[in-house]
Amino acid sequence: MGRLEIHLCEWCRCEIRRGSRGPVRRYCNAACRMAASRARKASAAVQEELRRDGAAIEPVVHAHRAPSASSDEQVARAFLEAKTLAGVFARLGVDARPALAWRCTHVAQALHRAIIETLGED
Repeated sequence: MGRLEIHLCEWCRCEIRRGSRGPVRRYCNAACRMAASRARKASAAVQEELRRDGAAIEPVVHAHRAPSASSDEQVARAFLEAKTLAGVFARLGVDARPALAWRCTHVAQALHRAIIETLGED
């Protein structure tokens, strides 16, 4: 018996139904494919700008693994981290040089809106 495989869109995480032929699609539709492409280009532009200015671009590696917790606790922790990250981006929107400040402000506002839409006002 074959293995059950559920393929998800790389952008929106919706389920992708596999066609009868050809490779597995990476995105559920053209809009997701274009959004992912725009995000890659924006990320590459920011990384190139940082690299030009001599900033070190390295992934953040946490020294300690998060303790095993229930999924509810993990979700609560993730929302708290997202709120903290929104605050960090808001501060950077004021402190960073103009070429990066507007990007930081945009990310802060998007995170804040998403949190409010999901959890409601504090």
